[in-house]
Amino acid sequence: MKKIKYMALALIMAATSIVPVFADSIDLTFERGSLDYKIGEETKKISEPIYAKNDKIMVPIEYIDEAFQLEEKDVQWNQYDDSLTIYSGNKIIQMKIGDNTMYTDNGRTMLSVAPERKNLVYMFPIEDIAKEIGVKYKEDNGKITFQIEKVESVDAYDYNYESLLQIAYKNSKDLKKVDLSIEKAEELLDDARDDVKSVPKGIGNGGINGKKNSEYRKFRSQEFAKEKAKRDVDTTKEKIQYELEGAYYNLLKAMEDKELAQMKVDVFKDTMNQTNIKFENGMASEYEKNKAERSYKEAEKTYEMAKKSEQIAYEALNYFVGLSADSRYELDKNITMKELKDYEIDVESHIPSTINNSPDIWALEEQIELGELGLRLFVFNVGTNYEATKIDVQTSKINLRHIKEKYEESLRKLNTSIKTLEDKYESDTIAHEKAKDDYELAQLNETLGLAIPLDVKKAELQLENTKNTLSETIRTYNKTVEAYLKPWVAPQ
Repeated sequence: MKKIKYMALALIMAATSIVPVFADSIDLTFERGSLDYKIGEETKKISEPIYAKNDKIMVPIEYIDEAFQLEEKDVQWNQYDDSLTIYSGNKIIQMKIGDNTMYTDNGRTMLSVAPERKNLVYMFPIEDIAKEIGVKYKEDNGKITFQIEKVESVDAYDYNYESLLQIAYKNSKDLKKVDLSIEKAEELLDDARDDVKSVPKGIGNGGINGKKNSEYRKFRSQEFAKEKAKRDVDTTKEKIQYELEGAYYNLLKAMEDKELAQMKVDVFKDTMNQTNIKFENGMASEYEKNKAERSYKEAEKTYEMAKKSEQIAYEALNYFVGLSADSRYELDKNITMKELKDYEIDVESHIPSTINNSPDIWALEEQIELGELGLRLFVFNVGTNYEATKIDVQTSKINLRHIKEKYEESLRKLNTSIKTLEDKYESDTIAHEKAKDDYELAQLNETLGLAIPLDVKKAELQLENTKNTLSETIRTYNKTVEAYLKPWVAPQ
């Protein structure tokens, strides 16, 4: 499977429902010449040895956000022009590889050492950044230490998939029924076992031999019924897992669609207001004015529909899990891509393995075996027809071959879908990266007076749209993988 790129990891981290809780202050120390850095008493590895140049300690770019306790989105690297932009409170700092000028919202500052690339790692003078941001630090014998807040993570969601799954198990009527079927099968098996006095050896013809054959066949049927009931518990749980995942994902999508629709309302409202001002000053036509108003009204209607879709998705999930219809809660939005092992993505090895593990195919094979046993121990003169029974067994064998062929066909299609979705994921990731770059550029242009707030809102809307598209691709991929690994849980 293609590996998840760093941008997708950033997206996942940004979507995680975690609230930071600050506790005691601890020291974060970088030491010249070291391949480690320290956070409190904990030592961690660093990607490139720290060094000093012109008495300035140089630190790899990926540790800047940690040193200054900035969010990942506030430390933005532009790979196209080798520039770093840092947002800290109301301050904006921009530095470029090979350029000893630091650009800020207050003007320019000349640096004694320029950021540089060393062994493919981008190194920055961390002291100069600290001074500009206003972060306190201390230097001592080639060490630079920042005092940061120790962060503990607290979940900010009410339910995640696993917690809802446990509730669904508890409230599932289907699961309760299969549990009861085990008890029933055990009782019937005990009764059937008591009736068997010996193992019959061949066809019966009424009388005592016929009774022995019938009782033994009944016993074997009850053995199958008990084993099937036990397997049905696992199969029912797997189907609950699959259906819950679908309902969970549908609600996440509905939530995202509503948030995006709200952003569109905001953007189209500002666009309409701006167009009205232009129209009043003779800078826009009446057609443009009417078009902007229609777009705003359409965005409002879309938002109202999105709210209703979210309500429907809530109710569907609540009904499936067993919560009250009007329950509303926050979900864990941290959804990562499932990974397939090499032997699983190899469809030629996956097909026989999946067929062998299928509970449906197992049950049909057991029924065929029971049917053949019935032929070997057939009892004549008791109302059943031998030839008809033989035809039933042959029909079951044909059905078995057909089901296996359908499995193979379905698994090949799902395998192709998985590879297609992996390609789509890569494409969506690139689109999201581009949208992020456009958003960062719009923010910078607004700061420099080259763009208006509406331009930033439009770029943010496109960024959110690409993020939602990427999230939906991940969810679709996960559902497809689940159907590929356990095709018996997915509706055919």
